[in-house]
Amino acid sequence: MEKKIRFFFQCFLIYFIIKGISYYDKLIKNKHKSKVKYLFVNFGQIGDLVISSILFDLYEKNINSKNICLLVDEKFIKLFEDYSGDVKIFSINFEKYVSSFRYKLKIILSLRMISYEQIYNLTSSRRILTDSILYLLDYKELYCFNDNWKKSKSIFQNLFNKRYKTVFTDTENNEYNRHFLLFNKIFKKNIKYEIKNDITFSNNVKNSETYIIIAPFASSALHSWPLSKYIDLCRLLSNEYKIIIVGNKNDFEVSRDIFSNINNVVNLAGKTNLLEVAYLISNAKLFIGNDSGLTHIAFKLGTPLIGIIGGGAFGYYFPFGQFPNNKFIFNKLDCFNCNWVCKYKTPYCLDNISVDNVYKECLTMLKKINV
Repeated sequence: MEKKIRFFFQCFLIYFIIKGISYYDKLIKNKHKSKVKYLFVNFGQIGDLVISSILFDLYEKNINSKNICLLVDEKFIKLFEDYSGDVKIFSINFEKYVSSFRYKLKIILSLRMISYEQIYNLTSSRRILTDSILYLLDYKELYCFNDNWKKSKSIFQNLFNKRYKTVFTDTENNEYNRHFLLFNKIFKKNIKYEIKNDITFSNNVKNSETYIIIAPFASSALHSWPLSKYIDLCRLLSNEYKIIIVGNKNDFEVSRDIFSNINNVVNLAGKTNLLEVAYLISNAKLFIGNDSGLTHIAFKLGTPLIGIIGGGAFGYYFPFGQFPNNKFIFNKLDCFNCNWVCKYKTPYCLDNISVDNVYKECLTMLKKINV
C-alpha cells in the first residue's frame, strides 16, 4: 500500500512539473521540439507487439513511415533490434518507471521532446499506469481502443476514457482485425493481413536444417496445453524429427530435466533472446505452441504452425484468418470467452485435447509441406 501511495504521489508531482513545462513550451512556441504526426503505443506482450508491427509494412502502401513512432515495453525491445526501417521505436522500462522518480521524470521529458499530432493507444488491456503515461505527453489528439478493464473499477475506466478524444468501440473483438480497421481509417488504405515468410524486422537467411519448434509454455499455465501432453508429443515426433524447445528462463527451470530424457530433443528455453528465437522459428519446418506470443511470431513469419488454443479469449487473437499452413486445435465448450475465469477444476477446453489428435494434425501438416 505504501508503494502505491508513493507512486501516485510521484505521478501528481510529475503532473505539476509537466504543467510548468507545458507553459514554458507555449512561451517559446515549441521551437525546440521535433514534430511527428503519429505515435502508436502498445504496452502489451509479445503477441500484441507482433500484431502492431503491421506498422512496419505500411511503406508498401505508400505511407510515409517517417511520420510514425512506436512506443513499447522495454522488456520486448529485443524483438525489434534488427529493424532498419523508418518507424522510430521508443521504449519504457516499467520496473524503473514505477520505482524511480528520476527515471520517471527523465523518460517523460524525453518523450515530450517530440510533439505528436495524434497518439493511438493500441494496448488491448489498458491500465491506470499505462494510460497515465500518455496523458503526460505533448499531443493534440489522443485515441484508444475500447478495453475490458476487468481488473479496474468502472469509476476509473470512465475517468480515464474521458481523456481520449475517441474510444473506438467497434464490435470487432479480434486484435488483428481491430488493427486493420483502425489503420484503414487513419491512412485511408485497404490494409489486409499478408504472411511475409521472413522476419519483417530484418532480412533473414534460411538454412537447410530440418527441425520442429515446440513452445509448450504460455504466460499462465491456465492458457497452456498440459506439459505432460507436450512431452508425449515430443516422444512421438522425435522418432523422425529433431525437436527444439523454446521459452524463457523460467521455462527452462521447469523443463530442464523433463526434456533432457528424450532423444533428438534440444531444450533452448531461456538460452536465446527474442530475436534469436524468431530466427529459429523462421527456419523451422513446423511450429507447435499455445495461444502465446511465440505463436504470433510463427504466424507473422509464415512458418507452418499448429496452435493449441483454449477458450478463455477465443477469437480475440486466434483463430484468425484462413491460411493453408495454419491449424488451430481447440475443444469447443459452451463456456468459451470466460476471460480465463474457469468454472471447472481444470480447463477442459485444453486438457481434453488428446495427444493423438495433435500428433495426427502434425503429420498431416508435415506431409502437406513435403517434409
